[in-house]
Amino acid sequence: SRSHPGGRPSWLTTPMQVGSDEGIIAHGSTEAKTGSLLDESKVRYSWQLSIDGRRYNIEFTNSKTSGKKRIFVDGRQIHEQKVFRSPNFHYSWPIGEHLLSIVPRDEFKRPSDTFSELKDNLTGKVDCNF
Repeated sequence: SRSHPGGRPSWLTTPMQVGSDEGIIAHGSTEAKTGSLLDESKVRYSWQLSIDGRRYNIEFTNSKTSGKKRIFVDGRQIHEQKVFRSPNFHYSWPIGEHLLSIVPRDEFKRPSDTFSELKDNLTGKVDCNF
């Protein structure tokens, strides 16, 4: 762990502002069902990004049976939380001057046509998608 003046990282004492996407390049993403007994019980999402010139691999695992949500940056776990209702899970953390967040997709619904809204209402009733 890095040492910070006063024992606290600067992002805890300085208010973070929502900034632009400048300095962030998305290289790709994957989704894999990784449940041991039921494929649908656990999902791993991965994003490959460059942030200010450095490459990162961000992973999020969502176990629907245990409720565990885990976030990894470059293979190192940075957060774990047990949340049985996925829409209640939100987590943000800083990388450099940027604030990254894992938020359920439903939080960022874009205006859409009636058909898309109907489709959204008929799918994903058990747990939300990330």
